[in-house]
Amino acid sequence: SVTTAASGHNVGVLAGFAYNCKNAVIENITVKGATVDVPNAEGVGAIVGYSYGSMGTIENCKVEGSSITGKSFVGGITGYSYNNAVISNCSVEDSNITATKGCVGGIAGLVLNGNQISNCKSSAVIDGQANVGSIVGALSGTTAVQTLTNCEGAEPRVGGVYGTNKPVEARIGDTYYATLQAAINATQEGEIVLLAPIVVAAGETLTLDKAVTVVYTSAVPG
Repeated sequence: SVTTAASGHNVGVLAGFAYNCKNAVIENITVKGATVDVPNAEGVGAIVGYSYGSMGTIENCKVEGSSITGKSFVGGITGYSYNNAVISNCSVEDSNITATKGCVGGIAGLVLNGNQISNCKSSAVIDGQANVGSIVGALSGTTAVQTLTNCEGAEPRVGGVYGTNKPVEARIGDTYYATLQAAINATQEGEIVLLAPIVVAAGETLTLDKAVTVVYTSAVPG
């Protein structure tokens, strides 16, 4: 049981900022009954606040019965996950993950640049003003792509697109695309699941020039 009420940004029970740690592995950590209460901090997680670069892998970690609160970029495992970090076989259960603003997820708050998230699950209660997802709070920009391989969580698993007020628009299998156009560009044929209604504004175009099927349902299957 740990209680943390640190000042500043990048706050985690194990580490605040894991930066270019030469492919290190954080594994087999269980955080139980922790309270991390930093409502003005950005980058808050029960394991690591900000995992960056060749930090390596966070695997086989569990968070149970904990309360994690930050301002933005808040996750059950890590707040930020940046630049090819790997998160696998992690779970967050019987916990509350809260962002007083936005970008909050059961596993990661904000993911950027080619992260790998696999075999993770979250049943945590997630709360925030924007970009709220059971696994990932937000993708980093309109060209972002994120694959959640064998991950379990309620829809939406990915909350939205950072820097916009838009939800993530499309999914092909386990891979989420910030926009429907990005999903169309990524495939030659097959089915694209539309995750949100699409509005094409004046001056914008949507090019559908392939043999794809776009399916939309208000209750998107996992």
